[in-house]
Amino acid sequence: MLFGNIVSTVSGVSSALNAYNNKKATKYIARENRKIAEMQFEYNKEEISRAFDSNLRAVLREQANERIGAVDEARTMLSNLNMNTGNLKNVDSESFEHDIKDKTSKEIADNMIFMLDTQKLALDELVNTKIAQTYNLGLNYSNALSSINNREIALKEKYNSQMASGLMKAFTGMGNMYIDYKGTLNSEEEK
Repeated sequence: MLFGNIVSTVSGVSSALNAYNNKKATKYIARENRKIAEMQFEYNKEEISRAFDSNLRAVLREQANERIGAVDEARTMLSNLNMNTGNLKNVDSESFEHDIKDKTSKEIADNMIFMLDTQKLALDELVNTKIAQTYNLGLNYSNALSSINNREIALKEKYNSQMASGLMKAFTGMGNMYIDYKGTLNSEEEK
């Protein structure tokens, strides 16, 4: 019986120590997982900014080319207009020229406004995309940390329970050894 109590006590102490070590390892692993999640978050944040900057440069370059093209087109339209109005006969050339220039100027202005509106929408879309990506990145980071924390808590609770169970087994084994020892002493005194 004494041997069984010794084995039970050693087994309980071993189980408690194993649970304690697992609990420490869980804390270390959770801390390292948090570091990894933070590094991934920072990397992704930089990638979002890099992609935004690259896309912004491309959009601005395209918009500058569109503006240059629109200005060139307007100059061409106006110079063609000046050449064509000089060849008109039997028409009040000043009135006709004035009407054509007004119509052409309005068309140029409308084209420019449309182009600027389109460019503004492109920039707004680019900014909104970055905002959405940044929001989702923060949400994913928060979820990752929450998952790490919840897993750490669950494992710590498991190991606390195992530690308590091991200690209870060890104390029960020691108590039974004490009872056996006292019983052996009492039986020897009776002899």
